[in-house]
Amino acid sequence: MARSHPRWRVWLRYASACVAAGMVSLGGSFLFYTHRARAAQSAVAPRPAKALVAQRVTTYYDASGRMSSIIASRYVRYTDHSLVVSQQMRYPKQMDLLTQTLDRQSEREIYMDPRTRSVTTLSLSRAKQESMTSGNSQESCLAADMARALPDGVYFGHQTLHLTENLPAGGTEESWFIPELDCFNVKVVTRAGGASRASTETLVESLVEGEPDRSLAAVPSGYTERSPTAVDDLLRKAGNQPAFGYGWASRMEKQYQRRKVQ
Repeated sequence: MARSHPRWRVWLRYASACVAAGMVSLGGSFLFYTHRARAAQSAVAPRPAKALVAQRVTTYYDASGRMSSIIASRYVRYTDHSLVVSQQMRYPKQMDLLTQTLDRQSEREIYMDPRTRSVTTLSLSRAKQESMTSGNSQESCLAADMARALPDGVYFGHQTLHLTENLPAGGTEESWFIPELDCFNVKVVTRAGGASRASTETLVESLVEGEPDRSLAAVPSGYTERSPTAVDDLLRKAGNQPAFGYGWASRMEKQYQRRKVQ
């Protein structure tokens, strides 16, 4: 498996632990959870991205094959490579979760929690955003992947390629992606190896091509700037699951204190 960005490795371990425990991600850097971790590309000026808005659903299964949770997400990509990913839990209960934005125009990384009406804003240069997304499996095609993948069906009017990867401890990951849309994944099936035997299935339900409305990246009115730990404290006091919890909050808090927008 290709080398992944260090930040993704943290998130991959976090996501795997949540799935193994029959839980779901309520926070963390889900934007950079790469299904097929690819090697970062050389530092060159990025060409315009294939803009789109996709609605996708991820279903999590425990070791016995029983469904443990369902998370719906909206994936928004602009031609300038700005990204917005918002999540909503559908099962075992319904609630809105974190939205994460990488905004190339304002050079900011933004997290929005609808339950506390909080926004957490960090500065992030265009160059660093490019470094973080250049190897993301949703955002780039790699020659080695293209060479190994096989044609397998048409999704949303586009030919897809099918790729199978071996994961640690005997796990596997199958992905179906569209080369014409910067290798955007339309289906991913992951089966964990080892003791957990948990699995996930992600399927894109709808996909609309074209430049999205910029308002989808905007912070709603009435939101208050808060640090990651302040957001989680409010949620815990209300008896809710934390937004940045399970080990991610402390990392995010350090990042926030270094990069918060004054």
